[in-house]
Amino acid sequence: MNKYKSLWASVLGRAIDDLNKKLTPRMSDSKKSETLKFKQSAKYWFSRKESNVGSFVWICDILEIDPEKTKSKIFYNKQMHRASR
Repeated sequence: MNKYKSLWASVLGRAIDDLNKKLTPRMSDSKKSETLKFKQSAKYWFSRKESNVGSFVWICDILEIDPEKTKSKIFYNKQMHRASR
């Protein structure tokens, strides 16, 4: 993978990490608020259909992956992880 694709793969990875952030009882209120903002922002980013630079669809195009299949897999894995707890 070239450096350009690697950069955008990292952006996608960060969005997945943000989506999967967990709230814990030990978190301060400000940390909980920040975590929720990251989760909501990631969920919104994944839901957008636009294909402008930096969007989920655009990154999938750069990485040569199908956005709908990728999104399905991300959200399926998130649900499976939640169900296994």
